[in-house]
Amino acid sequence: MAAIQPCLDPYLTFAGLGTQDAEQDEGLFAAMAAASVAEDGGGGGGGGGGGGKGEASDEDSSDEDEEDTPERVQNAARLLAGLVSGDGGGSGGALDPDPDTPALLLPSRLLSAHCCHGCFSAAQIGTLVDAAERHVAIHGWLTKRHSQHPTTDFSLHDAPLAWAAAEPTVSGVVLPTLHRLYFGGSTGTNGSGGATLTINDLFYVRYDGDTAGAQRELEAHRDGSLLSFSIALTEPCSFAGGGTRFVGDGRVLRPERAGDLVAHSGKVLHAGEPVTAGRRDILVGFVTVAGPAVNEVFLASHMVTKAQEHPRLDAPIVNGALVATALAEH
Repeated sequence: MAAIQPCLDPYLTFAGLGTQDAEQDEGLFAAMAAASVAEDGGGGGGGGGGGGKGEASDEDSSDEDEEDTPERVQNAARLLAGLVSGDGGGSGGALDPDPDTPALLLPSRLLSAHCCHGCFSAAQIGTLVDAAERHVAIHGWLTKRHSQHPTTDFSLHDAPLAWAAAEPTVSGVVLPTLHRLYFGGSTGTNGSGGATLTINDLFYVRYDGDTAGAQRELEAHRDGSLLSFSIALTEPCSFAGGGTRFVGDGRVLRPERAGDLVAHSGKVLHAGEPVTAGRRDILVGFVTVAGPAVNEVFLASHMVTKAQEHPRLDAPIVNGALVATALAEH
């Protein structure tokens, strides 16, 4: 039996997903953030987020952000708009270990999306799909598990056989791969590079282009998680359409085979392209990233949880997630 490959290599990468114009970005981000400071709670536009243990959190920010003053908002907007996006790889990376490198020059790997072959084998897919069909036959599909941008799905936390089929590869292959792609290092060892990755939500999704009234697509949204992934469970030849569209430049990432992994930052504005015929099943995961590499206060602030669904916010948000001083006064 072949050993599990700890990390997968991308065969396709979309780099530079965030459109950038520093002057416009600063104005847009500052206006949006200042408006969120003025609001007293209420719903936001940072939806699509994941919730663990079968429940969705959708980036619900119930705590007040007392330090999100207009002055700090303006400072944060100026800082974030000036950040330089990277090319998705190379020697820079999301976290440059050189202490002399100014924070404003740190490129962000989070502005890249990747597709990798061979995450799940045909046998693994068969086991997972069979477990899914058994679960759905008893419990049915859920359509409102996420309060914002819901999918037709069920959580693997509620389906023990499906969880048993998928979780070992997700923990043993997917998380190390995401760690290496987005936080550097040759092995993807969890916790290195100042970042620890954990699964927040893992769920089975179905898009159906044949059944009247079934869900065929998903509107543009941002996930609650900093990192997100999907694994194709059906061969592309069995359906028409589908794929992950990144709104900023309209590129659509489509896996070539069943079992392929698609990885990207959940904070980059993206959508599920319509499935016009056939059925597309995917396994989706929302990944929480914690540690000194990540500005968790910023990610939980109203500037992110109430972010407009505008592609120009991609670069400020994902870069700000990696800047510890994003909300500090300058």
